[in-house]
Amino acid sequence: MNRKNDSRLHVVFASDENFVLQLEVAAKSLIKSCAGSEVVVDILDCEITNQTWEDLSSRLSAYAKMCGTELGVCRHLVQLDDFAAFRTWNASRATYARLLIPSFLADVRYCVYSDCDVLFLSNPIAMINQIKASGKMNARPLIVSAIRDEAMYKHSIAQNRDCGNCDKFAIDNRERNESIPVLYNRAIEQTLANVVDRWMVFAHEDFEPLEPLDEVLKQADPQRIYGIIGGRLLPHKRWLLGGIWSGVFYGEIMQTEKDRTNKITVGNRTPSGTVVETVDCQFIAVHTLLLRRLPLRFDENLTFDLYAEDFCLAAWVRHSVKSAILNFKACHHSSGNIAPRFFEQKQYLDRKYPKHEAFSVVGYTIGGGRTVMRRMQKKVRGWIDRHVPRLLKWYFKFVD
Repeated sequence: MNRKNDSRLHVVFASDENFVLQLEVAAKSLIKSCAGSEVVVDILDCEITNQTWEDLSSRLSAYAKMCGTELGVCRHLVQLDDFAAFRTWNASRATYARLLIPSFLADVRYCVYSDCDVLFLSNPIAMINQIKASGKMNARPLIVSAIRDEAMYKHSIAQNRDCGNCDKFAIDNRERNESIPVLYNRAIEQTLANVVDRWMVFAHEDFEPLEPLDEVLKQADPQRIYGIIGGRLLPHKRWLLGGIWSGVFYGEIMQTEKDRTNKITVGNRTPSGTVVETVDCQFIAVHTLLLRRLPLRFDENLTFDLYAEDFCLAAWVRHSVKSAILNFKACHHSSGNIAPRFFEQKQYLDRKYPKHEAFSVVGYTIGGGRTVMRRMQKKVRGWIDRHVPRLLKWYFKFVD
């Protein structure tokens, strides 16, 4: 269906008091053509009186019952004063109400709009299914990458046959060096301007899928966020490791240096769909259906660290959207690094999510989760937060 958890077809009409008769005839022809199936009639109410509305909805419901059609009728009130400057059409401005469909049906993926003088002679659901079968409503996955090393990007993604059935959105970031959240948000807005829906994969230029990515994504739920590596912080499985609070890791990936030497495997093989609290930024998959339904964007107060962790935490804390592991073969040609800005941005996330933690280190996530810490642990963590950034800054200054 077009609503995420509903398979009914939405058909939209716009009418004022003068066109209710035509509206009723058109709606009844639709109801008859959809006998045995489900349909929602969305009516853009351009100042129809309450009594007329009650009579109309009652007659439509009775006719649907007679035809064996499962009917939903939704009333959307339109303020015609918003179109006072528009010329009338047959003494009515109701025709302009269709401009408001995106706001009234914001959580509907697609609908059919019909004038009130149209008769339905066959089931419009067949038309929708035909469009679906053509593939025009679900485009190929789109891989979005910020590029600083063109040779690495060509090897890992652009010329990778396992990305052959995916479209590419390469952003040359060598000169401007813009923050990753800014670039990703720009790509989201441009992609959502298209009516088709697809998976958006935000991948580092050095992330190399080793299985056909389009096939991998077919097993994924469009209402979740996915990563190849993720983590949870659990109170009974937390320990101090190298000054970083660590938790339970999920997912497995091969990892090399930039020159593709020193190949190792990190993480733990985990079934696809395993729920985690955050995923690592090397690979983030999110569907445009989710991005249209919720105001999920990358936090532009972050630059090159922890934006994936923030994205997952925002989805969970504000919208109860879960993140999960997508299990497939891939190689990350980087062993990761931690710069002083990491700790500054980590402190920003601590303030943003006072009841949560988020960390990312050396190629995989170890963060996100409701924190229950003993007093001594809090003191140690506080000391790390205060002093490690200063020590790192002093170290880099000394090295330079």
